[in-house]
Amino acid sequence: DGDGNHATTKQYGEFNKVTQKQKGDDNSAYALQCGKRNVATQTQTGDDNDAKSEQYGNDNKVKQTQKGIRNDAVAWQNGVRNEISQNQDGYRNYAKAEQLGYDNEITQKQNGSYNKAYADQTGDRNTISQTQNGNSHYTKDTQIGCDNTISVLQESGHSNGGSCCAPPMPKERCPKGSGGGC
Repeated sequence: DGDGNHATTKQYGEFNKVTQKQKGDDNSAYALQCGKRNVATQTQTGDDNDAKSEQYGNDNKVKQTQKGIRNDAVAWQNGVRNEISQNQDGYRNYAKAEQLGYDNEITQKQNGSYNKAYADQTGDRNTISQTQNGNSHYTKDTQIGCDNTISVLQESGHSNGGSCCAPPMPKERCPKGSGGGC
């Protein structure tokens, strides 16, 4: 629904599924799948949004949802049972997710403007969760290995979140001149 929208799907293998929905003008959606039982869902509401998904292997899933203007989402994965979810709501957000291995998961949520999120993982059973609420946030997270987890929340204000929320400093355990032996 709209003008100047482009949707492209390329599939090689068996039982792959792609769903692409566009509402607005000048949106672009691209999905490539090589393997078996891969699923890609791309939903765009607004103008000038760009979603790109490439999946290699079996039983992988990508879900890209874009609302607003000029958002970019890139998802790439190779392996088995990997999942990428990208949700953008706002103006000029950029999200890129790449993973290689088995049973990995990346979730990227952007609500605001001018946010950038990069996630990259190699290995098995790894999880990256990135949430950006507000404007002009940046995060880049990489993990290699197995059973790792990264969780990032950036909100309010500008440039990587609001006020610092550090716990209070602990009291000194060894008063000066106590002669050591704490």
